Amino acid sequence: MCGIFGFTDGFIDPKALIKKMASLLVHRGPDGEGFFLDDSVSMGMRRLSIIDIAHGNQPFFSQDGTIVAFCNGEIYNYKELREELIAKGFEFKTNSDVEVIPHLFSLYGTDFAKKLNGMYAIAIYDRKDKSIYLVRDRLGIKPLYYSVIGNRLIYASEIKPILASGIQREPDMDAISTYLELMYIPAPSTPFKNIYKLESGKILHWSNGRISTYRYWDLSLREVAAPDEDAIISQLDEILNDSVRLELRSDVEVGSLLSGGVDSSIITAIAAIKSPNKLSAFHMQWNSVKGKIDESKYAEAVSGKYSANLFIQDVDKIDIPALLPKLIFHLEEPFADAAFIPTYLLSNIASKKVKVILSGAGGDELLGGYAQYGNISYFKSLLKSLLFDKNPYSSYFDLISNPSGFNWKGTFNWFKAKSMKSVFEEKFAAFSGTDRINAMMLNDLSVYLQDDILFLTDKMSMAASLETRVPYLDHRLVELCQNIPSAIKLKNRISKYLLKKLGEKYLPKDLIYRQKEGFGSPVWLWVNQYKDLYFDYMLENGYLVKNNLISKDMINHFTYKTRLGIKDSWQYWHIIVLEIWFRLFIEGQSNDEIFN
Repeated sequence: MCGIFGFTDGFIDPKALIKKMASLLVHRGPDGEGFFLDDSVSMGMRRLSIIDIAHGNQPFFSQDGTIVAFCNGEIYNYKELREELIAKGFEFKTNSDVEVIPHLFSLYGTDFAKKLNGMYAIAIYDRKDKSIYLVRDRLGIKPLYYSVIGNRLIYASEIKPILASGIQREPDMDAISTYLELMYIPAPSTPFKNIYKLESGKILHWSNGRISTYRYWDLSLREVAAPDEDAIISQLDEILNDSVRLELRSDVEVGSLLSGGVDSSIITAIAAIKSPNKLSAFHMQWNSVKGKIDESKYAEAVSGKYSANLFIQDVDKIDIPALLPKLIFHLEEPFADAAFIPTYLLSNIASKKVKVILSGAGGDELLGGYAQYGNISYFKSLLKSLLFDKNPYSSYFDLISNPSGFNWKGTFNWFKAKSMKSVFEEKFAAFSGTDRINAMMLNDLSVYLQDDILFLTDKMSMAASLETRVPYLDHRLVELCQNIPSAIKLKNRISKYLLKKLGEKYLPKDLIYRQKEGFGSPVWLWVNQYKDLYFDYMLENGYLVKNNLISKDMINHFTYKTRLGIKDSWQYWHIIVLEIWFRLFIEGQSNDEIFN
């Protein structure tokens, strides 16, 4: 795990720039750094030591020295790949997982990525033809940003190192409009013009000042015969167990995030069984927050059953004004899913005990865990849409577009509402088939999971120098689940039916078949707690007002009220996040200046 970065020739003072980029990613890799520079490229990394701690510094080279490789992430099947390569005559100097990459590339070319099981953002330099390849993992677990300035390429694991090059900081207002509708910005866009996210499952090739991108893996649907339920559950169990086994590979201690829900509890149970050491599990407790269910008793039941050490973080005393600027600085994008706050707090406490953590992310998208899939009234309207509408996904697009129903056009005169069809139609084109509920699940997997859940997971855990691994997103499991008929995934209108049946092998039934709580945050509570003291003044005298990006009347709509309801609180929260982002990344304020 680390942060990678680099650029082609043509930038002023490349040695100073590469060092500056490294300094901006120390939180991603506090244990060391490595560089490769020649007349054509400058490349580097910051390292969080996980595997082969003493000898795992990058870059790694092919045997003839012509291929240079850097990687952020982990190649879980590196031992198997290493054995395959040794049998073909390749030699290794370390036990690092990353060392397999240049050898695989020299043997298979860009098809090497199909051999990998892992989470990764990879940069490869071919010294013979002076070309660069950027590779992002199949599901978008690890981030990778890039920009092309004239014929020059610059890339990094985060946006700030790219900004350090002096690139113009021009906000992309179309992308920011999408943020207001979705709470996040889908790839390949970012809030900056001319800075992009490399999409999941894609390779970018730069050569002679030109770039091309192509996909090496994609989600797709195919018609399959209704499989045997017991056989599916057995396959799920087998692959998930093997995924956890691979993701426990580490030369440092591995822990587990344990919410007390089904997904994380199954991962924790399997990890505790397979771990060579006593597992440490980490739980966020909400017992003092009105309307939140205290799930600590379920976390305690799982940790007790499997003799894991349980560490609990209580949310009683969260200093939101102190945290928000710091965390938005790490997010680098306007992002309104407030789950990033508890994710950071839990990552921070976990990082004091372990360097690596397992997460239950992905279970909902793979196997139908969200309320809209199991809600009867939703299905009635959806079924009507699927049968009779010219656009069979119109109800679904309505659901995911601006879910809170805010009138942003009346708030921001520059706001451009986007049809969700235009945002997601490329994804849906790939999801051909008659199982349209599955197509919607795959859209959530390829867009919402990547650009919301995995985005905040990576940003917040790396802000705490913690590596988060996601066993449900082993591509073998995804390939199995994507073509299981939705009627089986939602059998008897039970969300995640198959996973819950599997869970009966590991967990008590009262944990499995209870109300789903989720990892949401009490935004209405935080907004009203700090509204008068901090937020109102910040907005009344803020960047958005001064630059006529928001009407003063709209700010007054919020500030004149002594207390906001849930809907107003969420709209206010979107504006607060956007104000802080503009101050940090466009106006150039420091974290400490935001509320002073």
